[in-house]
Amino acid sequence: MRQLSSAIAAGQATPADYLERGHAYYRLGRFDQARNDFDQARRMDGQSAMVFFNLGTAACRQQHYNEAVNDFTRALTLDAGLARAYNNRGVAYYFLGEYAKAVADFSKAAESTNAGGMAALFNRAMAFQAMKDHDRAMADYDMVLAKKPDTVAALNNKADILIGLGRFDQAILVLDAAITVAPNDPDLLFNRALAHERLGHLQKAQSDYDRTLALNGHFGQAYRNRGVLRLQVQKNHEGCDDLRHACSLGLCTQLEKVKKFGLCD
Repeated sequence: MRQLSSAIAAGQATPADYLERGHAYYRLGRFDQARNDFDQARRMDGQSAMVFFNLGTAACRQQHYNEAVNDFTRALTLDAGLARAYNNRGVAYYFLGEYAKAVADFSKAAESTNAGGMAALFNRAMAFQAMKDHDRAMADYDMVLAKKPDTVAALNNKADILIGLGRFDQAILVLDAAITVAPNDPDLLFNRALAHERLGHLQKAQSDYDRTLALNGHFGQAYRNRGVLRLQVQKNHEGCDDLRHACSLGLCTQLEKVKKFGLCD
C-alpha cells in the first residue's frame, strides 16, 4: 500500500491504483477510505462497472444502503451481466426492508453459477422468510441444503420457521443435524431448547439451556427461559437466580411478573 500511496501523492496514479488501494483499505475494514479511493477511480473512469460495484460494496459495509442501491444499479447499467451486483443490490434492498425487490435481485443472481448461486439462494430464502412466505423460504433453504447439507445457517433458519409454525418435532430433527456440525453454537442449542420446552421435554430443554449458557454466559434469553422452566419444576431458588441474571442483562419483564405472585422477592 505504501508504494501505491506514494504514486497517488505524486499525482501519478491510475484508476487501477486507486482501486487497488481501495481494496486494501476495504480488507482492513477502513470502509470510508476505501470508498474515497473507489470514488476517485470513478472520477477518473466513470464508465467502469467494477468501480461502481466496489463503491456499492463499500457503501453496504457502511450501512449506506440507498447509496449502495444507486451504485449497484449504475454498475448493472454499464454491465448487465455483472451478477454479483444483483446479489449485492439484493442485500441492500433487504436491509432497507424492500423484500420483494431483494427477491427479484437474488433470483437474477441465482441464475448465474458464477455469481455464487448458493449465496443468492440463501439470501432469497431470508427475504422470503422476512416476508413470512414460509413455503418458498423453506424450499430455498432445502435447495441450499441439497447442495451442501452441512450449511448450519440454513439449518438454523429452517428450524426457526418450523418452530414458528409449531412443528417442533421437525425443528428438533433439523437442529440435531446442525448441532452435529456445530456442537458449540449457542444459538442452535437455544433454539433446540425452545422446541423441547414447547413439547414438554423439560429435562432436555434445561440441558440445552445449560449448554447454551456454558458457551455464552451473557445470553439473557437463555437465563430468562431457564429461570421460568426451573420455577415450573419447583426449583425456586435456582429459577429466581436465573431471572435476576436475565434482568441484569436487560430482560426484567419476567422477573417483575413473578414478583407479583410473591416469588423472587
